[in-house]
Amino acid sequence: MQKESFFPLNDAQKGMSYFSRELKLALSLAFQYGSKDSSLLSLIELQKSVPLIYSGMQAALAIKAGKTVPFVKKSVMLRDGAKGDEGAIGILRADKEGEIDLIMKYAKHGMGHGHFDRLSYSMFYGEQEVLQDYGAARWVNINQKDGGGYLKENKTWAKQTVAHNTVVVDEKSQFRGKVKAADAIAPSSYIFDIDNPNLQVVSAKDTNCYEGVELHRTIVLLKDSSFENPLVLDLFAVNSEEEHDLLLPYYYKGQLMQTNVDFTQSSTLSTMGETDGFQHLWKEAEGKGAEGVTQINWFDKATFFTLTSTTTASDNIITAHIGANDPNFNLRHDPAFFIQKKGKKGRTLFASILETHGNYSRVSEFANNAAGSISNITIIDNTSEYTVVDFTNKQDEEWTFIISNKQHSDDSKHRLTIKNREIKWGGPFTLFKNELEQ
Repeated sequence: MQKESFFPLNDAQKGMSYFSRELKLALSLAFQYGSKDSSLLSLIELQKSVPLIYSGMQAALAIKAGKTVPFVKKSVMLRDGAKGDEGAIGILRADKEGEIDLIMKYAKHGMGHGHFDRLSYSMFYGEQEVLQDYGAARWVNINQKDGGGYLKENKTWAKQTVAHNTVVVDEKSQFRGKVKAADAIAPSSYIFDIDNPNLQVVSAKDTNCYEGVELHRTIVLLKDSSFENPLVLDLFAVNSEEEHDLLLPYYYKGQLMQTNVDFTQSSTLSTMGETDGFQHLWKEAEGKGAEGVTQINWFDKATFFTLTSTTTASDNIITAHIGANDPNFNLRHDPAFFIQKKGKKGRTLFASILETHGNYSRVSEFANNAAGSISNITIIDNTSEYTVVDFTNKQDEEWTFIISNKQHSDDSKHRLTIKNREIKWGGPFTLFKNELEQ
C-alpha cells in the first residue's frame, strides 16, 4: 500500500488515496474551519492543488507563507456515531512512522456499504500489505466488468464475515447478513491505550452479531529489543453457553514457506461451504493442529512473517484460496489459512503472535533471519475475570500478558496468583518479563 493510500475498509476500493477530490475539499475545509492545524498543510501541499473556494485559497496562502509543518501519523482511535459512542476503528502504529500499521475495526456497520466484519483486523508493514482486508468487489467505470459498478460477488463474498480476519460462528455471517440488524447496534470499545509506545493495546467486545455468543478481541503491539520488529499479540475470546463451531481466517499476502502442520492436500478442489461466502473459497489442504502451537511461516516482497497460534490436536488447520463459483473471474485468487475449533462451549481463546522478521535479497540470494523467534505460547488462564498468556522465544526469554475481562478502568487494582507467584498491578492489563530458571 502506498503511503498516500487509505485503509480499504467496508466498500472501499484499494488504491483510493489522499489525491481523491473528496479529500482535497475536506482538508481545506478542515484547515480553515477547524483549528488551523498547520500539519494539514503538508497533505494539501502533497495534493498539489486546492478547491476553488475560500478555504482552498486560505490554505494556499498559508502554504505560501511557509506555515507548513509535517503531518505525523500516530496511533489513534477514530470514534463512530454522532456522539462518538458507537464503536470505533483503532489504529496502532509503531513509533517509527511506516513501520507497522495495525487496524482493528469495531465501528458501526456502515449501512449499505458496510461489511459484516466486526472485530476484524488488518496489518501493513511499511507500504506492504501483510494481513489484508479484501475491500470491495467492484471495478468503478471499467465497463468490461458488469458495466463498471459493483459486482454480485460484493454481496456474496466481500461483505461476508468469512472474507475478513475475524471469527466466524457456525459458518454464518454476523447478523445472518441482515444490514438493518447490524446497523441497529455497535460493538463496544473496551481498551484503547497508547500511552506507552512500546506496549499499545486495543480491545473491543461484541455480544450482538451472533445470538448468545460474546466476542472479545484484544490486540497488543509490543516493541521489545529482543525482537527485530514489533510483535502483534492477538487474543480472541469467544464465550457461549451453547456449542458452536468456530473458524478464524487469516488472509495473508505472499508465499507459504513452512509449517509444522502435516497437511493432506486435496486431489480435487471443493468449496468450503455453500453459503455466506464459503462458496467462494477453494479448499486446498487440511491438517490437524499441532499439540501446543501451530506455526505458519510465509514470505512476501523481501520480508518473512510467522504466525504462532495455540492449538490442540482436535483443531483443524485449513488452507484455501479465493475464487470458487466465480465464472467471470471477478475475484482475486488470494490465499488464506483458517484455524477451526469445532463443538466449543463455554470460554474459548484463540491466542496468536504475528512476527515480522528477516529479509531476502534476490541479488545476493542470501536470506537473513528467515525463521520466527517465538517458540511457544501458553494459555495460563482464560476466565470471565482474567485472560493470562505466556510466550517464549528461542533464547528462552519469557513474557506474561494479563488482561482483566471485567474491569477496564485505568484506576482499577488487580492481584492474581500465577504459578505460585503473586502479581499486583493497576489498570486493565499488564505485561512483564519473567526470569527463567537456568
